[in-house]
Amino acid sequence: MMKLLATKIKLLFSNTSLKRKILTIVLVSIFLISGVSLAGLQIVSNAYLKLLRNTIANNLSYSATTISYYLSNIETMSGLMLSDSNIQNNLADIRHSDNPRIRTEAYKNLSYTVLEYYQQYKPNFISYIESRVLDAAQAADGRPVWISDYGKDHGIFMGRLIKNIQSSNLEELGTLLVSLDLEALMDSLNKDNSMYEDPQYYI
Repeated sequence: MMKLLATKIKLLFSNTSLKRKILTIVLVSIFLISGVSLAGLQIVSNAYLKLLRNTIANNLSYSATTISYYLSNIETMSGLMLSDSNIQNNLADIRHSDNPRIRTEAYKNLSYTVLEYYQQYKPNFISYIESRVLDAAQAADGRPVWISDYGKDHGIFMGRLIKNIQSSNLEELGTLLVSLDLEALMDSLNKDNSMYEDPQYYI
């Protein structure tokens, strides 16, 4: 059947004029080239999309791992600060002493100690550290709690209740509040990759 069809096409082609033969060859060539070009474009497009998906997946995985690393470092720092004897003693003096000189000295020593931690852990994109009351940290009862309500304008915060570990009743001494510079952290993740000029993350 196919052989007969091929014979008929061959016979029909041989009986046509030279002009039609040339036109037929040109049209067939155009169709073949177009088909091959479209197939090649589809293959290249699929390969590019696959590469793009893999690149984005790898970037997101790296970003998630890096962010987790920095947040873990900040939690570690807060644990060290909570157990630091200088912070414990100075907060206790501020809370219990009525002597202005002792309270002033305690505030000064506390500021120096907190500044040392800030300088040591600043590469973790900490904006500032301060001690103040925070409802979320109060409710967490000493566990680190992350607050992202102000993330768009002020970054995210980690709050942690400071208790007196030297007292039997674990008296509350204050609340540690750490601000994380989220914009600087996000920028650092893709600073060497021009593919992501304006990355957007949802945390």
